[in-house]
Amino acid sequence: MFFAVQKHDADSARLLLNAGVDVNKPAADGTTPLLAALYHWDQPSTVFIPGKGAPAQAGTSQALHADLTMARLLLEHGATAQVVDGAGYTPLHAAALAVANAAIGPEFRKGGGYRGNAALLSLGPEKNRAPADSLPEALAIVGLLLDRGADPNQQTIYPTPGPAGDVRINPAPPGSSPFHIAAASTNLSVVKMLADKGGNPNLLRKDGHTPFSVAVMAGNLDVVKEMVARGADLNRRYNPAHKIPDPVKAISLTRQAQTIMHIAALGGSLPIMEYLHSQGVPLDLKNSMGETPLELADSQERYQEAIQREAADGDPEKLRAVVRKTATTDGIRKLLANLPDAQKEPKP
Repeated sequence: MFFAVQKHDADSARLLLNAGVDVNKPAADGTTPLLAALYHWDQPSTVFIPGKGAPAQAGTSQALHADLTMARLLLEHGATAQVVDGAGYTPLHAAALAVANAAIGPEFRKGGGYRGNAALLSLGPEKNRAPADSLPEALAIVGLLLDRGADPNQQTIYPTPGPAGDVRINPAPPGSSPFHIAAASTNLSVVKMLADKGGNPNLLRKDGHTPFSVAVMAGNLDVVKEMVARGADLNRRYNPAHKIPDPVKAISLTRQAQTIMHIAALGGSLPIMEYLHSQGVPLDLKNSMGETPLELADSQERYQEAIQREAADGDPEKLRAVVRKTATTDGIRKLLANLPDAQKEPKP
């Protein structure tokens, strides 16, 4: 059965199932055929055709391709939804990744990652993206898994292991729940589906992020509003593991005691900052480095300008083209200008 799943061979899988093969018999690490079908890797150069694709060769399995056709077949034959492999992945994690893979557009895929931020998702370059028309079926598989008891708060433990010499993209940071992945997907439908089944917007994963903070970084206002409606903690302080570059020195440091507004300022979405402000999130609180959201945003705008200048390499024409982008700081200053004077003084 596992060979049929790996080869995307739906015809052979159907023959085996009709012959009485146990659809839920696991591998040594707890992986079942259903999980293998959804959390499936193929070589990037392979043209993926559900039910007919060729297996990846060792050392090249870098592209995540959920076989939704195979998953539906297995579910129709009684596949269990709530199974966990040795790394903590479940079929629901994989189905949520399938939604993200189909939903996230090329404008967000930079350098093989998602918006260049490892705290979101690593889905590989645009050529690995699942076709957008697979989104309805991916959402349908999520619904089937939830109806069969899949847990939206089950957390992964380790990065995905692979054979010796094999390089894989670990799509979600360790400690991710399916709800973290849904939050990063920017797809409101999957967020609502998991929230209806108890998805926790305040569940902390190993890098210090919750589904709510992930949604804020991902930049979809509707998803952020949904998280708040489902009980997201607007007053929480975060200690994210990812490092923030300095605009002058060649160092990157973590920040502790970040408010959700600090995280929004780093994400750079003015509509989200305006919404959080309307919900009472302060603009004047400081993080562990003594920075307000405005100061943190300013340092990152200066860093981006410095990167452009470095890339210009002394070329006068290229240097003249360097423009410091100030949309985030301009937006925060506009919000601050509308505050009463008593609320404009920064607080620890």
